[in-house]
Amino acid sequence: MRKSFLYFAAYCVIAGAALHADARSFRVNLIPNGTKIDGIGCINCHFSKFGGGPRNAFGEAVEALVSPGASTPFWDAVFAAEDSDGDGATNGEELLDPNGEWVSGQADPGQPELVTNPGDATSVPETSNVAEWMLY
Repeated sequence: MRKSFLYFAAYCVIAGAALHADARSFRVNLIPNGTKIDGIGCINCHFSKFGGGPRNAFGEAVEALVSPGASTPFWDAVFAAEDSDGDGATNGEELLDPNGEWVSGQADPGQPELVTNPGDATSVPETSNVAEWMLY
C-alpha cells in the first residue's frame, strides 16, 4: 500500500510539473523578451516568479486579452502603448518594443539586460537606456 502511494505521489508531482511548464512557455512566448527577467517569465504576469497564484496588473491585462488555451497573438501597438503597472513607462518600453511591432516567433528586440518588468511599478527602465536601445 505504501509503495502504491509513493508511486501515485511521484506521478502527481511529475504530471503537475509538466502541465505547469507547458502553460508557462505558452504565455511567455506571446510577449517580447518574455523570459529575460527571471529566465522563466512568469514574473511578468504573476507576483511570484514561479507562476500561478495572483496576477499583477500586467497579468490581469494579458488575461483580459487571451482566451485560456488560445494562442491568439495580442501584442500590438495598442497594448505596447499601455502602462499596466502605472510606473510611467509603457509596456512596450519595458519589454523593448515601444511600437508594438514584435511578432511571436521573431527574435526578441533590444538588449536583454535592459528589459524591465511591465507588471512591477518598481521596475522602471532608465531613461538613458531607453533612448540608447531605441537608436538600434
